[in-house]
Amino acid sequence: FSDMTADQFVWNHPEFLHCNSMGNYGNNRMGHPVMAKSIISTGSTENGTSCRTLSSFSSRGPTADGRLKPQLVAPGSDVYSSSHNNASGYVSLSGTSMATPNMTAATALIRDYFRMGYYPTGDTTTGTPMEISAALNKAVATAGAAANITGFTVPDNNIGWGRINLDTSLHFAGDDGKLWVVDEAPGLETGDSAVYTIDVSDDAHPLRVALCWSDYPGTMQASIILVNDLNLTVVSPSGTEYKGNVYTGGQSQPGGSYDALNVEECVRVNTPETGTWTVKVHALNVPEGPQPFALAVIGMLDAAAPRHDVGVRQILAPVGQVDVDSIIIPQAIVTSASTVNETFDVLMRIGTAWADTQSITLTPGQIDTVSFADWTAGPLGWHTVACSTMLAGDQNPANDMQTDSVEVIPGTGVAEGGTRPVRFALDSPTPNPFSRSTSVRYSIPRAGQARLAVYTAAGTLVRTIVAGEVQPGHYRATWHGRDSRGRTVSSGVYLLRLEAGDETATRKLVLE
Repeated sequence: FSDMTADQFVWNHPEFLHCNSMGNYGNNRMGHPVMAKSIISTGSTENGTSCRTLSSFSSRGPTADGRLKPQLVAPGSDVYSSSHNNASGYVSLSGTSMATPNMTAATALIRDYFRMGYYPTGDTTTGTPMEISAALNKAVATAGAAANITGFTVPDNNIGWGRINLDTSLHFAGDDGKLWVVDEAPGLETGDSAVYTIDVSDDAHPLRVALCWSDYPGTMQASIILVNDLNLTVVSPSGTEYKGNVYTGGQSQPGGSYDALNVEECVRVNTPETGTWTVKVHALNVPEGPQPFALAVIGMLDAAAPRHDVGVRQILAPVGQVDVDSIIIPQAIVTSASTVNETFDVLMRIGTAWADTQSITLTPGQIDTVSFADWTAGPLGWHTVACSTMLAGDQNPANDMQTDSVEVIPGTGVAEGGTRPVRFALDSPTPNPFSRSTSVRYSIPRAGQARLAVYTAAGTLVRTIVAGEVQPGHYRATWHGRDSRGRTVSSGVYLLRLEAGDETATRKLVLE
């Protein structure tokens, strides 16, 4: 289990929050997979009333590429746990492996807070239950973290953003401070921006803003692990601009440069101006998009009006290549970042001659797959596929539509001539190198299970093209340079592998 596979798992399971112990090596040494970017690498403080003291054994950052580690700390010294030597006994243990269960339990309570409907009012009788992403879970934890660790100033590579503190992170009815969140599952492409306004009613509490995203997994041994780069900007009512992670003395300062390393960006103003603040998330460079993200804002905020934001995350079908006259069920993934339940229409169009609309209802944070009426593939050639949400008053129209394309081709079964192959073979793909798509012919001499898939040069699965029972014959398949979620992959070297029975063959692909 490596740093890269940890990031890969979170990317493929965006609701899964991975907390991992930093290690007990002291200064500037960490274990694995704590150098992964999309997890919470957890350091240790002392326990009880000494929780403002960092444990001397707690491992420190930064990572080799300069990222902040740990992200957060939790009590991990002299923690009582059940004993493995005594079925009914307890033992006092110290280590970041004791801090991490505290971190995990705290973030589980954050998830439960939203699931039970405490947000946004702080009361389950007036709030709205919602499911949240790992990115939002981390953002809420990060925004509310206590920075009062003796001898250290946030952010740094000893305590990260501070000690997990749910009393600050979560708003309950009667509390002065309030919590405002966005869980933007559809995400941003390069050049996109999402802009929000927040009303601050009093300067009695700091204004804290945290942007987090679960990034696309980086390449092994890359000099910079960040792939999709988002930038956070917060602007005061008088126009003062604060960039994410530009801090002096424990709070944000104007000026500086945008962070190009971390997937957590924060702004903190200890004595904020009252009035309307602007929060902007800009996608500077997103080669593996769209990139979902989450925002958490804590402070003396006016009661937030309901937020209305639904969007299309991905078109599942039809994409790539399909045989003419095939019966296809068009599908798309649709998500809600609203703070209330939403009922709306979803429109799917294929080419100029086919369209269908389905009406659905989503709860806050819900992600659902929408299926449309059958489409008979045709005529031959390329067709644009477009899916749109149609919610009146949607406050983020940038994510309302996704487009893709599908090519309708003649049936590809047994190749011309129809002779049964005598040997297993995977021909050279053509064209290769390629920029849009490449095709390959392969031969299966015996009936059985077969699998044709594309992998990165490091062996990570990118997309499965064929999988299942195959009869003897000559076949052709096409790869359009997309991963299993339909996203266009970056240029580079890939491996095409065919497996059937005990036979395996591999060809190199070069995507320009």
